[in-house]
Amino acid sequence: MNALADAPQEAVAPPPWLVTPTLRLREFSASWADRQLLVRMHQESRLRRLLIDDEPLHRHEVADVFLQRLQAFYRRHEGLGIWCAERLVRLLGDSELCDPMVRDLLSAEALAQWSEPRPRFAGWFNLMPMPHAPDELELGARLLPDAWGTGLALEGGEQLLHHAFEQLGAARVWAVCHPQHASVRYCVLSLGFEDQGVMAYGEVPARHYLVAADAWRRHMALPRRDRVRRALHQVRMPQPERAVVEAAA
Repeated sequence: MNALADAPQEAVAPPPWLVTPTLRLREFSASWADRQLLVRMHQESRLRRLLIDDEPLHRHEVADVFLQRLQAFYRRHEGLGIWCAERLVRLLGDSELCDPMVRDLLSAEALAQWSEPRPRFAGWFNLMPMPHAPDELELGARLLPDAWGTGLALEGGEQLLHHAFEQLGAARVWAVCHPQHASVRYCVLSLGFEDQGVMAYGEVPARHYLVAADAWRRHMALPRRDRVRRALHQVRMPQPERAVVEAAA
């Protein structure tokens, strides 16, 4: 497929439904522009290296079908989905904005414009039914490498857990990752998840984490530093192993 053949003159992205000081989430559209984002995202080998459900979304025809199906999912399952994540970043940082040379070169209007946070595509966040247990919800994210270590995963995770428990009334939420995906462990433990060990995720083994609504509320009532210490302590503990069984059994 020629990626440019069906490119529209202009693509209007759906408005964000969640906005924080650092993150915007919006629905993916079925547009050529969003398909380009999805394809380029999945051409990043570092992102795909430890995925447990690595569909070939780096191919335009596969990404096109994926986005078309996602449009129908949004309408059938209000409040759930896979959402385009945009990180809000400034073109100039604090040190640059305070630099006398920069302030001499730029007008007040230009300084205001360059200091305004702008959305930059960062990947996706999802809150979806689990593939093999559709009554259970699963939280997840795929972020491009330039968003790693920025705190975006924690920001999005906190917001979507609040959405799941306080808006949707979910009783519990799962998180699932490749057994060797160590960077996920600190993130989900910081969000209040408990390690459930390695269990089957369809036809592949995956590490499962679980948090119930009441446990999450107690966790979020703690000061952030206590949540971080708790997560660091758990990261250093041996990871539980279990027989490979159905995740929601």
